[in-house]
Amino acid sequence: MTSTITEEETEKIRKIRARVDLRRKLGQVDNFCKETSEAIANELGFTTVQGEIYGERDIYAHMWTRSPDGINVDATGDQFQDENIPPVYIFKKDPRYVVI
Repeated sequence: MTSTITEEETEKIRKIRARVDLRRKLGQVDNFCKETSEAIANELGFTTVQGEIYGERDIYAHMWTRSPDGINVDATGDQFQDENIPPVYIFKKDPRYVVI
């Protein structure tokens, strides 16, 4: 088993994010990171991770997903604009992310 997210999976993650984001803009989603993470987990077989992001100035409650081989995927971290997290952030470890 490889320890990577495929281009196909990445594209599916982007589409899931876009779908949940549209619902958010229509007022149908209260918790963007939670609903996006749950959709990714359900559709791709990932697990949801509840934790915190330790930013430059704040600590943020957050949810992201983890692939079966341990790769983290944060599809909504860019909502914390001061932290310079890309819209779909794929990583093995990042000291800013702490599981609670």
